[in-house]
Amino acid sequence: MLEEAAVSFDMARQLGLPMRMLWYEFGPFEAYNAVGRYQDTLDLVRANINIAGDNISIEEWYFYAGQAYEGLSNSERAILNYQVALARNNNYTAAAERLQALQG
Repeated sequence: MLEEAAVSFDMARQLGLPMRMLWYEFGPFEAYNAVGRYQDTLDLVRANINIAGDNISIEEWYFYAGQAYEGLSNSERAILNYQVALARNNNYTAAAERLQALQG
């Protein structure tokens, strides 16, 4: 089912998602990470950051990037992304939990 979701998001991206859709919806990040398509998550996060710039504070992008880096066994980059997510929203429990788990 998650693989089907990832494929559906691929198709939607090819058709052209509205620029700000992924500022509010995180299904593609969740699906890509769940099926091990970590680089797709990172590419999508980078594309959104390039579009939004630093004017938009969407901590979830950094959280999902952190998960992708964990999947790629890059704990240093995962930690950095979780730290950014928490800097943008210090009440982001999921990011705090992942950060604590990685830092011990």
